[in-house]
Amino acid sequence: SWNQPSRDIFNFVRAICRPGPEARTFCRDSEVRINRVELLPEAPIFKGIPGAVLGVGPEFFFVKTADSYVKVVEWSGVERIRIGERLK
Repeated sequence: SWNQPSRDIFNFVRAICRPGPEARTFCRDSEVRINRVELLPEAPIFKGIPGAVLGVGPEFFFVKTADSYVKVVEWSGVERIRIGERLK
């Protein structure tokens, strides 16, 4: 659930990364498996919609959490994630 603080999401993904089952979310009705996220201590705390994609780079994307955001750096399932999409 993206309705958790960034630290909790980071710890959850780290706990079940490969060779485990990996964290799962959905984008456009397709399953996305998340294997690694980075916690950004300098990320500001702000209000927004948890699960919203805030930014996209060639090999990462930022997702809004309950308090701030995390950087997703290793995933599979959906090749192209776009700014403004909502992960469920």
